[in-house]
Amino acid sequence: MSDLPPLQWLDAQSALHVLRILQEVLTNIVKHSDATEITVTTAEATGAVGGAEEIGVWVCVQDNGRPFMPPPPEVALPGRRGVANIRNRVTVLGARCAWQPLPGGTLFKLWLPLSQHYGQQQKKSGQSLVAN
Repeated sequence: MSDLPPLQWLDAQSALHVLRILQEVLTNIVKHSDATEITVTTAEATGAVGGAEEIGVWVCVQDNGRPFMPPPPEVALPGRRGVANIRNRVTVLGARCAWQPLPGGTLFKLWLPLSQHYGQQQKKSGQSLVAN
């Protein structure tokens, strides 16, 4: 990962959010997709992200299992909090994520900004949308 730009804003709490996002994605693949292969890649991201010109880092997780597309954020599934927790953590980080069903699996993409200008009030006040 030495080819990636450093994320100077990535403190211990933010790093824990990234870890928990990836942990949930990998857990869901193992539990639900019947995948036999998982690939994790990283890359520097430049260009338009979410309609804006921004620089950051992509973390991508691809599997060869059953394709998956989560329900829209406004649809809550009883007893299923994993995707909602991922989305909440992504929001806290000021990041973006997407699932892309593929003919032979699913691609999960997590975009992390190079510079941090997300909810600074949350950091200052110690608020969090999700538990550790």
